[in-house]
Amino acid sequence: MLSNCRRQIIRFVEKRGGIQYTPRVRGLLVNSSWLAGADGIGVLIGMVTSVVIARTLGVESFGILSLIVSFTTMVNQLTSFKMQEYVVKHIGEAAGGGKKSEAATAAKFAFLMESGTSISAFGLLFVIAPFGNDLFIHASNGVELIRLYAFVILANLINESSTGILYVYHKFRKDSVIRTVGRIVNLIGVLLVMFYNLGIQGVLFSQLLSNLVTSGLLLSAALMELYRQLGDGWWRNKCSATGRKWKNDLSFVFYTNISATISLATRQSNVLWLGLLRSPTEVGYYRLAASLSSMVFLPIRPLGMTIFPELTKEVALCHWDRFVKILRSSSLAISVYVIPMVVIISLISSWIIRLLYGNDYLPAVSALVILLIGHGVAHIFIWNRSAMISLDLAAYTTKIGILTTLVTLVGPFFIVREYG
Repeated sequence: MLSNCRRQIIRFVEKRGGIQYTPRVRGLLVNSSWLAGADGIGVLIGMVTSVVIARTLGVESFGILSLIVSFTTMVNQLTSFKMQEYVVKHIGEAAGGGKKSEAATAAKFAFLMESGTSISAFGLLFVIAPFGNDLFIHASNGVELIRLYAFVILANLINESSTGILYVYHKFRKDSVIRTVGRIVNLIGVLLVMFYNLGIQGVLFSQLLSNLVTSGLLLSAALMELYRQLGDGWWRNKCSATGRKWKNDLSFVFYTNISATISLATRQSNVLWLGLLRSPTEVGYYRLAASLSSMVFLPIRPLGMTIFPELTKEVALCHWDRFVKILRSSSLAISVYVIPMVVIISLISSWIIRLLYGNDYLPAVSALVILLIGHGVAHIFIWNRSAMISLDLAAYTTKIGILTTLVTLVGPFFIVREYG
């Protein structure tokens, strides 16, 4: 039944898009449909979780929670690398060429690099927690809350590498099931927080537990896949025996990390700037609007994840016509979903917020409409970063990101201070 449903979705997209997709693109849509299916369930679970948290904590505490999460995420990204992209590109290329030794070496490099940077981020957060609380959060127990949430970084010690391995070997269904389980664990935890009135600490403990469950299952699935694809002794492969160009690998993770950090800064900095320049209550309004907008586009994101391995393969084979075809078809498919959803949700946004979150959150309506329009345009071209990296243009994405970030970081001082 589920397979038939996925086929009907693809036929609908083909009809609305006005084109016939190639087998490769149809396969791309099928793979992304597994993640979209899980994310569809995730939208429902996330919506319920968001409603419970928002109503339980109230606007101001909800804003404080958002600041803690944003500050921790920002620090973690500054010290970590986008190992998921490294894994998909380098293990994907090695596996596609039958070079099991190189694939094993790349996997070991990814695990070691990500675990090292995650531990560094955890230690750094413990040190600068007082600074973050004084500058952005302004809560009496903010330092303790930041340090508590920092344990999520250790829970996700090698999360990106594990996810990348599953994507390389097209285990999208397994990834979808695992992430759905994690969301269910978080929802159960949040419901217990509401029932026992445990406050922000309880919400943070719930998120820590769900991250532990998700990461543990992802790591187990990734290791099983490596054993299946590369053999029992893959982890004993000597790094020096493969002749890998480690300078190129380090350059790749460096530039992709800078690019990813810049991209994250443009998102997370909005919350932190509000914490710096305005009140936690206004942070709560903005965070609710951003959360709702994120849920609307959640089904689109799997396509951005699944498109990267396909683009990497086409570049390796120099199939440029297929490369362009994937980009064009992806944008057309996404537009079929994005344009109607932006219009519909914008029209009923006040009704949704009043019904689910209560009248106290109605000031978030205007922010939600603005975010829907901006995120909608961005998601239609969700492939741009993947396309650049697959073409070994990570440095170029960094330069563009720097220009974008400068606007994002400078703008709040002239706009947020005056208009909120």
